[in-house]
Amino acid sequence: MESEKSKPLVPKISLAAVVEGANVKIISIDPDMNVSGRLAELGIYPGETVKIIKNRKKGPVLVLVKDATFMLGRNMAEKIFVS
Repeated sequence: MESEKSKPLVPKISLAAVVEGANVKIISIDPDMNVSGRLAELGIYPGETVKIIKNRKKGPVLVLVKDATFMLGRNMAEKIFVS
């Protein structure tokens, strides 16, 4: 069994900080968010890959998940961590 110290570090940033056109993998969602169940229903959960369609650094973030496009509020996007 690997110890915590031997696991490779994976850089993570918030979804709100990702540039348009990038494909990223969701690592985690802030556990304090009460919408993680709703996000999972939309296909937005750890392990899933999403593409950033629109991110103007202000306002909502438009993402493509599988074959569906969703607009996430910036506050919510800041609580979703990706690599």
